[in-house]
Amino acid sequence: MLDFCLLAQVLHDGDWWNVVKVDTCQNEVHAHFYYRTRTYADREVIKPITCLNDVESGYQLAEILVITCWSEHVARWRDGI
Repeated sequence: MLDFCLLAQVLHDGDWWNVVKVDTCQNEVHAHFYYRTRTYADREVIKPITCLNDVESGYQLAEILVITCWSEHVARWRDGI
């Protein structure tokens, strides 16, 4: 695995909206946190990528962040906080 992107969305008023995305652009694993009331996302670096093992361990962290914390992300997106 060289690159990845995990994207979670919600269906709202007939459209799919991004809630959280974790990807490997710019030589790092980072998350984008979206809000219903904003036109931009907060960005948080999870870990820099210096070797292939960083991508694999970053993917495991991304799975936990996206799946385990799903309800928190949806609440944040809906409330806009």
